Amino acid sequence: MTVQTEGKRKVSREIEYFNLDVIISVGYRVKSQRGTQFRQWATQRLKEYLVQGYVINEKRLAEKQMHLQTLKTGIRIVSRAI
Repeated sequence: MTVQTEGKRKVSREIEYFNLDVIISVGYRVKSQRGTQFRQWATQRLKEYLVQGYVINEKRLAEKQMHLQTLKTGIRIVSRAI
């Protein structure tokens, strides 16, 4: 059961989780355009991880940087008021 906040209310849902090994093995067996896209995406991520030793979620990083900038601005404003 997963609980999350949506607006002002808490919502719980039953979410089915799948084993990563199963997702990858099915993705590499599907013969379709979407299957090809998955294989290209997965291969790129694996390649990045093997070469760099880590993979960065760029979208999440950008969101966190925006949040950090907002906090810095707020601290700057409060500091000036003191």
